[in-house]
Amino acid sequence: EQQLKYTMHKPSLESLRSHPANSFLVRRFNEKAFSAPYHYHPELELTLIVKGEGKRYVGNNMAPYAAGDLVLLGPDLPHCWKSENVIKNKINASSVVLQFGADCLGKDFFKSKEMTLIQRLLQKSTQGIQFQHRSATVGAEKLVALDQENQPFKKMLLFLEILHALAGSKEFII
Repeated sequence: EQQLKYTMHKPSLESLRSHPANSFLVRRFNEKAFSAPYHYHPELELTLIVKGEGKRYVGNNMAPYAAGDLVLLGPDLPHCWKSENVIKNKINASSVVLQFGADCLGKDFFKSKEMTLIQRLLQKSTQGIQFQHRSATVGAEKLVALDQENQPFKKMLLFLEILHALAGSKEFII
């Protein structure tokens, strides 16, 4: 990763509108190029790049991304993905995005003893975490399964499984 050599535009605040029946938001984006501007929000975000390549901007850092890239972003951390090698009239950019508040399961849920590892993961995410190797593959598989699951209780279990799997990982860079 390298420091940005130029100044990014001031990040804009994104207001997430989750469904009142859901504790977290899972969305899939299929676009010609990633279109979200440099932005931030109070929710944490786990983003999987399913298809595409380009530059990922997180805080003051820039790094290349490609399919399989899995990144956890902490609250209020500015970020965006800029697509490169875009082919006209074709889906060149696809991602699965999980967004959730640190208190999405209750104010003290992640502070319970059983959640110690996950709480540490959430604390580490303040500058962004890129998962690598087997951790990225496992996290990606579970995130795709979460996106495809329709049953609310199973979605909740998958959400916790993803956080648990990533919390136990040593294969990441900050």
